[in-house]
Amino acid sequence: MEQRQKENLILFNIIYTLLTLFIFSIFIIKAAMSEGVIPGILLAWPKEI
Repeated sequence: MEQRQKENLILFNIIYTLLTLFIFSIFIIKAAMSEGVIPGILLAWPKEI
């Protein structure tokens, strides 16, 4: 039972981290759009992943 709780906690942490990164990236993209440097980010983005 305790092992299952640990697994759920790890899964929750992964999901929470991904969600936080996703929200953070949206804010970065919105800021970049307002600054007018979105084409540079979009060109560099796929190469990083």
